Amino acid sequence: MFDVDEKRLENVRRSLDEAGYKAGSHHCDVRNAESVSNAIEDTIQRYQKIDVLVNVADVYPFHPLVGFPLDAYRRTISVNLDGSFYLTREVLPHMQKAGYGRIIHTASSTFGSPEPGLSSYVTSKGGVIGLPRAAAVEAGAGVTVNVVVPGLTETPGVLSHEGSSALFEHILSKQTVKRRGHPLDAAHTFSFIASPEAAFF
Repeated sequence: MFDVDEKRLENVRRSLDEAGYKAGSHHCDVRNAESVSNAIEDTIQRYQKIDVLVNVADVYPFHPLVGFPLDAYRRTISVNLDGSFYLTREVLPHMQKAGYGRIIHTASSTFGSPEPGLSSYVTSKGGVIGLPRAAAVEAGAGVTVNVVVPGLTETPGVLSHEGSSALFEHILSKQTVKRRGHPLDAAHTFSFIASPEAAFF
């Protein structure tokens, strides 16, 4: 597991250990190419390989496009898009060498159906949708690169934003499935795409 928040990282690692799983963790700032490279190399040193990369790092500041703070825009692009590129760039050679790998990124349904105030987020996720397509044609035999595009999901980060309840109501009015998305909905999808059974996808 990689995260820029060391306290959160340790809490998750401890929870997994208590549940009977073996979990390793590494502080990593996906905005920084060197930090990503070090985290990947450390993981290879510990485990000799990386079978699956699931990238769920993202930020989503809400602000109208006119007057959007440039520092918030740059951070969104850096975390969401640059981080995806750095992770793919560093992990792909190891998977190619092994002849097996699953790379999974997370985009957003807002790319196809944008909501007001999310211009930097939608911009970044457009790139995240394009990156796996480009990477997949270079990946080689045994390695797949995919992007999961979930709808609005009930996470602590989303719920912390003012107006999240109204946003959920608006999104639900357009959805076929009339309930909020939950993290496990995405996790089940990741689980299949990460499996050997998903070799055709």
